[in-house]
This record gives sequence, structure tokens and C-alpha cells, in this order.
Amino acid sequence: MSVRMIEQLAPQAFQAAAEDFGLADELKTDAEILFVEEARAEMANALPNLAKIYAQHYTPAELEALAAFYETPLGKKMLMVEPKILTDWEAFSRDWAKSLMAKVLMRLEARPSYHPQARSA
Repeated sequence: MSVRMIEQLAPQAFQAAAEDFGLADELKTDAEILFVEEARAEMANALPNLAKIYAQHYTPAELEALAAFYETPLGKKMLMVEPKILTDWEAFSRDWAKSLMAKVLMRLEARPSYHPQARSA
């Protein structure tokens, strides 16, 4: 994975962190700029950890093939498009999961043994 891909993933990482921290909307624009700056500054510290993660899933030969792929036109496009795909997938999967959970709850409520007070919060 290139430094460029990590920089492209930083905005998505920011969105997740902003949600986790409950960041107020009026702070998000400035905070995202600062987050990306911090991500760039910390990249040197993050890359060894990322390399270990990749090494757990790929052989050295596979990593070399991936690096070569990322230098091709399609590989470069993938680096540009993948973060957007992940963002779109996350939005879709949240809505999909909510829809599925609504169906699950309706099916549970239809059971004669359903006791809403037994549901834990």
C-alpha cells in the first residue's frame, strides 16, 4: 500500500473517528483538515504496522506483485477509486443492516413467546 492510498483513506478514517467522538458538525471541516495533516505526519509510524498486517495476509511474492499492480493504470485507478467505493459500501451497508434489523424485530415480535420487557438495552 502506498502513502498515497493512506492519504486517500484518511478522510474516511476521519469520518469514523468523528462519529466515535461525537464531533460537532461545525468543527468537522477544520478538524478534517487537521486530521489529514496529523495522518501525514504520523504516516512513518503507521507504515511499519501496516506492513506487518499485509505480511500476515500476503507472501513476499504476492506483495511484490501487488506493488507492481499499483504502478499500472488500473492499479492507480484502484488507489483513487477504492476509498470512494468503501464510503459508498459503508453507507449502503448501514441502511441495509437497518432494514434487515427492522425485519428481524418484526419477526421476533410476531412470535407468541415475544416479551419486549425482556429485551436488554
